Amino acid sequence: VFLFVGGLVMTPAVYLWSHSLATLLFASWLNGFWTLGAFSWYAIYLPELFATNVRGTASAFVFNASRFIAFLGPLMAGELIGVLGGLAHVALAFSVIYVIGLIVAPFMPETKGQPLPQ
Repeated sequence: VFLFVGGLVMTPAVYLWSHSLATLLFASWLNGFWTLGAFSWYAIYLPELFATNVRGTASAFVFNASRFIAFLGPLMAGELIGVLGGLAHVALAFSVIYVIGLIVAPFMPETKGQPLPQ
C-alpha cells in the first residue's frame, strides 16, 4: 500500500513542482522507485492465488495482459497531451491508478501462512 501512496505523492512532485533539471532528475528517480516498486509484488503474490496446474499460465496472463493493453498509451499520447493541455496533466490523470490500488489492496485475499492451492 505504501508504494501506491508514494506513487500518488511523487507524480505531482515530478510534473508540477520540478522547475530545475536537478530537481527533475531527483524527483524522477524517486518517482521511479515508487511507481516501479508497485509492480514488485506481482511475482510474489499472484502465483500464490492460482492452483499448481495453471500457476505459470495464470501468472503470465496477469503479468502480460496489462502490457498488451498498455500498447495503446504511445498511440494515444499525442492526442491526450493536446486535449489535456500538456504532459503534466496527462501524468496526473493517469496517477489516479494509485487511488484505485489503495482502494483495492485491502480487499485482496491474504496468502501469508496459507497453503498453496493444489
